Formats: sequence, structure tokens, C-alpha cells
Amino acid sequence: MFLRTIILFMLMFITQINAAIDGNYVFSLESASQSQIDNNITSPQAGMMIHNNNDNKVYYYDGTNWVTTVHSNIYDSDGNLTTDREVNLNTHYLSFTNGNVGIGTGVPTATLDINGSLRVDGAYYDKDGDVGTVGQVLSSTVTGTDWVTPTNHLIPYISNSLIGVPVTSTKVITLIGYNFITSSVVSITGFDGTINSTNVISPTQIELNITTNAENTFDIVISNNGVLNTQWSGNGVTLLYVSSEHGQDQAHAGLSCKKILDDGLSIGDGTYWINPNGGSTADAFQVYCDMTTDGGGWTRLAYAADLPHTNRWASGDVDR
Repeated sequence: MFLRTIILFMLMFITQINAAIDGNYVFSLESASQSQIDNNITSPQAGMMIHNNNDNKVYYYDGTNWVTTVHSNIYDSDGNLTTDREVNLNTHYLSFTNGNVGIGTGVPTATLDINGSLRVDGAYYDKDGDVGTVGQVLSSTVTGTDWVTPTNHLIPYISNSLIGVPVTSTKVITLIGYNFITSSVVSITGFDGTINSTNVISPTQIELNITTNAENTFDIVISNNGVLNTQWSGNGVTLLYVSSEHGQDQAHAGLSCKKILDDGLSIGDGTYWINPNGGSTADAFQVYCDMTTDGGGWTRLAYAADLPHTNRWASGDVDR
């Protein structure tokens, strides 16, 4: 009977609330301005509540400060952010600022601004929604990106070691490397001679006919429609050595067979002029240089078997 009475009372109370609200029973708070709250309530107690008529919000005292119970909704009715927001967990930022999204930065300056590493398990899409194919590169179109097949924009590379050429001579030198194309252009920085012709034999070989002048070292630069081999650090630098010590005649005697080889001036096994003591070539002499055995650079010395106690220059045993 008692339980039935309680339930009946609750139903009557709900009916009365739905039907009409009596203003005499509505909870009312004191209302004051911000200055009145700050100056007139000198000893607030925790749990006190008051209405601030400056911003039309309700505040309660938490024991230290007056704290509002009303918080602005950061989303509008359509679920859009109404203000910039930032989440910061131990300097790991996720920010929404001025229409930009920042990861790792609280001040994103692009639509998506990432300060840190990025790992992508899926595909990259270009402006057309394409994912590209194997070997293609994602290229800028200024206003977007596009997957393209690299053809005339490969970075050339020269794999030669030092290339030696005698002074005041015409010679064909072969550049070995990769990413050479039919339109590759070869230049020699500061060269005082002439490049007579360039012949791209294959993607890995270019023949260059040059006429040299004075002794010097030069950089060799290859351009694939503006893409240079110098994008590889140090590639082609001081690669060409025009030397007067090539050993082809007495006036241009080399220091040794090995030095002639190391300077890239070897023309194969044969007779060369060398000047071991340097300086004037008046005392230079001819020797046979083996430029192939065990890396080359050997000066051949010989003796005759029928003269066991007399050594002389000829052919036979090899020493370097």
C-alpha cells in the first residue's frame, strides 16, 4: 500500500512538472557583476554559487577560484569546430589552427603539417587519384603532384677514376657511368682546350673527342636536360688531368711508370720516357713499362742468361 502511494505521488509530480512549472519553486541564485564578486565576496566558501551578469554564466567556488559551470561548445550543430584547438601530450601536438592540421607542431602552416617521421603502409595518390606504377616518381606540377615515368630527368653519374690526357693533343676519352641519355650534354669547367664531339654510345658510355692545351685539372659535368651529375656529391670533380709528364717523348718524361699509370696517362704496355730524379728531362731515359700485370705500373728490368755476372737493360725478369 505504501509503495503504491509513493508511485502514485511520483506520477502526479511528473504530471505536474510536464503540465506547468510554478516559478515559486524554481531555484534562484544571487546575481552580481565580476567586480562585485571580486570585491564584495571577501571570504567565499567552497561550494558557493553565483550568477555573473557580465558574461551571463554561473560560477562556483572550488576553494581557490571561481570556476564557471558553463563551457562553450567547440562544435556547431553540424559537428564543425567553432574555434582553434590543440591537444598537447608531453610535447606531442595535435592541433587544428586556421583550417590547418598540425602533427608534432602547434603552429601548422599547411593543410597538413607534420613535424617528425612519417610511415606510410599504403599508397600515395597524386592529384588525379592515381597511385602510380613501379619505377615512377611523384613529381610536382606546381599546383599539385603527378606520377611520372622518369626518362630525361635521370641524374647522370660518372664512375671513371682520374682521366689523364697529354698537353696539346687530340684524344678520344671514354666516360663510364650510368643514366646517360641521347641528349646528354658534356662540359668541362674552365677548359682551355676544345670539345670536338660528344657521342653517347649507351646509357653507360659516352665518347668525348677533345683537344687539350695547357697542363691543369678540370671538372667534367654532364647535363640531362638540366639535371647534373654534380647532384652526386663530388662526382666529376678534378676528373680530367691534362699533363705534360705523359712519357711519350723525352721533353715530357714521367717520374716513373707507376706515376704515368696513376695519372691516367698510360697508353698500354710499351716504351716510355721516365725521369726518376725529376727536374730537367735532359737525363731522362727510355724504359719498358708493363701497364697490365698485377695492376700495372711496372718498370721492366732484364739480364741475359749467357752473361751471369753482367746486368743490362733488355727483356726478361720483371720488377716494379
